[in-house]
Amino acid sequence: FCTTQEPATPTQQPVPVPPVLTPTQQPATVPPVQLPTQQPAPVPPVQRPTQQPAPVPPVARPTQQPAPVPPVARPTQQPAPVPPTQQPVPVPPAQQLPYDCNAGLANFMAGWSQPKKDWCCKNQHKGCAPASPAPQPARTCQIWGDPHINTFDAGHADFYGEGIKWIVKSADFQIQGRYKATPFTNGLAATDAVAIGGTLMQGHVLKVGCMETGQIAFDHAPILGTFGTFDAAGLGTVTYNDQGDLVD
Repeated sequence: FCTTQEPATPTQQPVPVPPVLTPTQQPATVPPVQLPTQQPAPVPPVQRPTQQPAPVPPVARPTQQPAPVPPVARPTQQPAPVPPTQQPVPVPPAQQLPYDCNAGLANFMAGWSQPKKDWCCKNQHKGCAPASPAPQPARTCQIWGDPHINTFDAGHADFYGEGIKWIVKSADFQIQGRYKATPFTNGLAATDAVAIGGTLMQGHVLKVGCMETGQIAFDHAPILGTFGTFDAAGLGTVTYNDQGDLVD
């Protein structure tokens, strides 16, 4: 192996730099600018015209007068004559009606005559006969003795007390019975009399008493003191005889 030794490099010193010298010279002085002193030229004033405006001539107005308005002719029509006051027509006195349809209206069926019923019904709609109900099959009843009663509706009843009792009571037909004790019934009541009335009788009453103590009467007047037939004001006939069956 060969060893080569490099020569030693000498140490170089830096070159000293001389200091920079700052100049001490002052800058040059600038002279001031001289401005001109000339004044601006004066502006002459504007001359305005002195001409006056032309005068306006006055307007000539017409002197024509307005046309006169003719007066309005008003009619001279006279007012219509007032007719003479008409005298009132005399009212004839009220006509006397043949019937007073309010008198006795509550009992018109029995208390009014047939002409009154016809007139009041036709002219004032009062006292008209009620509409007849639909016909019903005929039925009968029987009364005898104490009394014993077979009724219209096929029932049966027995009574033994004294007094006056309704046997039939309807709007058209009424029957009352009077019951009294007798020696033959040991103090029990028996039929003593029967009275028949109502609107179908037109105000009439038929009363039939027992043979021993009573009598037959029409409007409270005795009739048929003996066997015979009596005309009951055209409503029917009443017959008294010895025919018939003993029912008790």
